[in-house]
Amino acid sequence: TAPTNQGVGGLNQGVGQTVGQAGSQLGGQVGTQPGLQTGIQTGSQVPSIGTQPTTVTVAPATQPTPGTGTQTGQVAIVQPSIGAGGTATGGVVTVSAQDAYDQAFGLLKQSRYADAVVAFEAFVRNYPANDLTDDAYYWMAEAHYVTRNFEPALNGFRTVTASFPGSQRVPASYLKIGYIQYEIGAYADARETLGFIMKTFPTHRIAVSAETRLKKMDREGR
Repeated sequence: TAPTNQGVGGLNQGVGQTVGQAGSQLGGQVGTQPGLQTGIQTGSQVPSIGTQPTTVTVAPATQPTPGTGTQTGQVAIVQPSIGAGGTATGGVVTVSAQDAYDQAFGLLKQSRYADAVVAFEAFVRNYPANDLTDDAYYWMAEAHYVTRNFEPALNGFRTVTASFPGSQRVPASYLKIGYIQYEIGAYADARETLGFIMKTFPTHRIAVSAETRLKKMDREGR
């Protein structure tokens, strides 16, 4: 029996929690992205995603290449702070790039997902080698994911894992890849991806979410 579908509401709650955590962390660093008033929670809660039929046809992924992302246990953005002269302590982030990123992130916090996608697309086009580019790809993919626009979401998360292997976004991106594979009915690939997460990032809290989804699949016989 297929699980009850939560649709956009369940996904929206999940991205609200994640964005809220990111805003909460960033508030003390940059001061321009306070946490959301709702959805700020601790732990590793992940929205339960249903199996609503979809017409999206995406080729199942092959075995993911082991990433080299840090296993910090943190999913929220750790954004470099701007120093004197417009440079960032963790890499090159100009004031103009920071402003463009803040604007896109602000749209995401307002649940203006289509506008956020456009803004993040402009960011990665204008700042392809910026210290925030991996984050921009991740949040752009999240904006697609929360509206069940799975094909571009999958492409975005795969861009993070393939093009930014050292990014802290890698574990969470693999998790969302596994979730999307589950959504489109590619259950064998979802199991492979989720199992890969548990082997590659065993101490990361994302591994708990991967294990939870695998157990759900076991109960469903998928």
